Amino acid sequence: MPAKGKVMDLSPFVVPKALSEHNMPDMEVIINHQKISIQPDASLVKVLCDYGITQSKGIAIAVNESVIPQKYWESTSLRQGDRLTIIKAAQGG
Repeated sequence: MPAKGKVMDLSPFVVPKALSEHNMPDMEVIINHQKISIQPDASLVKVLCDYGITQSKGIAIAVNESVIPQKYWESTSLRQGDRLTIIKAAQGG
């Protein structure tokens, strides 16, 4: 049976108090239906690391409903209001 996808719940991860650096104003994005403040133009990799998601195996990310291949995570900058969906593959039936 094929692997099923499960939207990751970010609630177990500690939300950093301030992700912005150099006194830059934060911007808001939505990650799995949760409004999050991040540093302007942060990459997908930076946001994932800030939230403790360090393993990319079995993870798929869509930004504004478009899947972003893993090789582009580092070069993909997020913008104000972007909607991210993070899905972790799960086995089962």
